[in-house]
Amino acid sequence: LALPAPPAPPPQDDADPASDEETELAPPAGGGESQRRTTQRSNAGVPPLRYQLMAAVDGTIIEPKTYDEAMASPYRTEWLAAMQSELDSLTANKTYVESTAPPGTKVIPTKWVFTIKRGADGSIQRFKARLVVKGFHQREGIDFTEVFAPVSRHASLRVALSLATHLEYEIHLLDVKTAFLHGTLDETVWVAPPPGRGRGAAPASAWHLHKALYGLKQAPRAWYSHMASKLGALGYKCLSADPSVFTRAAGPSGVGASILVTYVDDFAIIASTKDMAKIKSELLSTFDSRDLGPANYFLGLSIQRDRAARTLLLHQERYIADSAAPTEQHMRAALG
Repeated sequence: LALPAPPAPPPQDDADPASDEETELAPPAGGGESQRRTTQRSNAGVPPLRYQLMAAVDGTIIEPKTYDEAMASPYRTEWLAAMQSELDSLTANKTYVESTAPPGTKVIPTKWVFTIKRGADGSIQRFKARLVVKGFHQREGIDFTEVFAPVSRHASLRVALSLATHLEYEIHLLDVKTAFLHGTLDETVWVAPPPGRGRGAAPASAWHLHKALYGLKQAPRAWYSHMASKLGALGYKCLSADPSVFTRAAGPSGVGASILVTYVDDFAIIASTKDMAKIKSELLSTFDSRDLGPANYFLGLSIQRDRAARTLLLHQERYIADSAAPTEQHMRAALG
């Protein structure tokens, strides 16, 4: 991904004070989250000093913590595109209906979570913005009931990878797009529009959710129920020892046996070389997903395979480096 050079600070002369707002998402009705930094013409579009110092340590792009920080970062264009993509997904999936909440309804606030997706070598693949509900505002028995949802264990993943190596099966990955948005809600939930959206909306407007959003306490359970139902229709059965691992025996159609290791919206597919393409085609037609190809990084594990020697090496070098990077950057910035 070719990254643009950080933009120079905007001119301070006769520029139109409202020009900066036209390329941004509209601010939320009612003011949204509190402003921690007041933007004047002298610093419009310029990242906060702490942001500049941290990003200048070794050139690493710092993920914004808030909508305001994303708009003040040198990569505002990329974050705007990522947020718009998320909003388009919500609209296409008919996740909500915008209306006025009934009197006395508790409207749950939302926030943006910004992440940078990287490859196994640390290179940037894409900028991602996720709309998240502040689920800690939910009330049990009113906004949610059951919340438990299983995820696969690392021990299960290691066993599956061992089988793939022994049988010389392929290991490919799928990433389901906006997975939680497919889970249907049984409860009535109202949330506030996201920060940066709402220009022209009624001050009292809110979103009545028909499907789950990330951050809702019941969202993982709703997604798992949806996923298990769809996989069951394809002939997969979950293991009693690990409900997030699904297997399918060879069928009359000629497709051989396969294993699916799932972790929320990440799928690891293990199947023979001749069957992999057909199995992926089935899954891609069932779930709106990204085909990530042969596995080289999954759930914090780097995967290095030597087909000639029939060995597979797992290590966490990148995971450790990513975990240590923020601490190292803060220390360097503090020490000057």
